[in-house]
Amino acid sequence: MRNIAITPSNSRLEGLIPGKELQQIVGASVARWNQALEHCCNVRLSVRPAESKWLATEDGVNLVVIRQGLWCHNESCGHTSTFPPNSLAMTTAYPDGATGVQVREADVEVNPRMLHALPIASLPVGPALQARATESGLWVFGPPDTNYPVPLEAVLVHELGHVLGLGDACTRVREVGGLPLVVDCPADQRERVMFPDA
Repeated sequence: MRNIAITPSNSRLEGLIPGKELQQIVGASVARWNQALEHCCNVRLSVRPAESKWLATEDGVNLVVIRQGLWCHNESCGHTSTFPPNSLAMTTAYPDGATGVQVREADVEVNPRMLHALPIASLPVGPALQARATESGLWVFGPPDTNYPVPLEAVLVHELGHVLGLGDACTRVREVGGLPLVVDCPADQRERVMFPDA
């Protein structure tokens, strides 16, 4: 059985999210993947104790970090960047550009500009999403006035799919800034965990 250990970063979280809550949300995301992998694969995810690391680099640690600084703004990284300014999070796989079984390590970086704590009652959505927000805590992504808040847990489930070596569903082309173009995706593809705008 191959174990992939995920390490939350407790560095530079002040004013964003309590470290203990981030650890719990990472744990819930890992549990969702382990449930899905239980009968099909010889791999499991686990959560290590939080560390004060914050640099996403090839160092043998699969890090989940909320990136307070060094996020590419104003599309200054160019069209090949994986740091689009309006993305919720990104995953860098190592060796550089690896996919599938070639992934030996991966770091998940969360965009703090899109991280907001909203009271569940104020979410402009129906009861189903409010129930999911309750499961995942109050921390949701999106601009402050968004009509489509997303629980942090859902974002991490998607990004952990990249740690497992999965690519985005239904994306062959990316626009300037790195955001995927998904306009031609059929409805069934839009429901997949690895659909980038799910």
